[in-house]
Amino acid sequence: MLNTSRLAELLYLPHEAENAASHTDGLAARTIVLVAAGHRLMKAAALAGAVAPSSKYLAAAMARAAHGATALVELGAGRGPVTRALAQAHPELRLIIVELRKDLAAALRREFRMAEVHAAPAAPVLRKLSGLPAATALVSSLPFRSLPKLLKQETVGSVLDFLREGRGRFMLQFTYYPGVPFQVPVGFRWRKVAFIALNLPPATVWLLEPEIAMDGRLAA
Repeated sequence: MLNTSRLAELLYLPHEAENAASHTDGLAARTIVLVAAGHRLMKAAALAGAVAPSSKYLAAAMARAAHGATALVELGAGRGPVTRALAQAHPELRLIIVELRKDLAAALRREFRMAEVHAAPAAPVLRKLSGLPAATALVSSLPFRSLPKLLKQETVGSVLDFLREGRGRFMLQFTYYPGVPFQVPVGFRWRKVAFIALNLPPATVWLLEPEIAMDGRLAA
């Protein structure tokens, strides 16, 4: 019989879990295998930001929400489901793609030859970008909730600085959980722009933008 503490240990030691399963019979063995599989699923979701790739419904919603932008910067493009929707909906706009994994970035570079692709973390790329119009949209699939604390702080800081640099800039981010993607300081606001029930799991699209002061200047 497996107790709760042993299951917790196996959750964080998937290879040990598989070994334990090979020496256990019946329900206990099946439980161990499910624990190991759950670990892999959670790890994949943490790295990629999703249990499954963004559906065509979510990708289309993100592209629609980018209406009005004069340039696009996609963060965490992954295998490109949102990228394809952006390229199809806004072929006339400059598209900059940021993807940390070099293999995925190389594939995106081959598919989207007219785009500028960076195989790097989001924060340093955002700090170096220049010459973009005021109404540039950040379209993000980054898994903010599962990012390490320091990396999250650095990335959020670079996003807010980027949005402050041009009036009309905004960020789009989807989530699979209640609540805003991340907390923002006074001078910024999140608002929901879409809910996609047909995505797996269902997703909410959020828009982040600086607030405008009474004198017409950015409040952030």
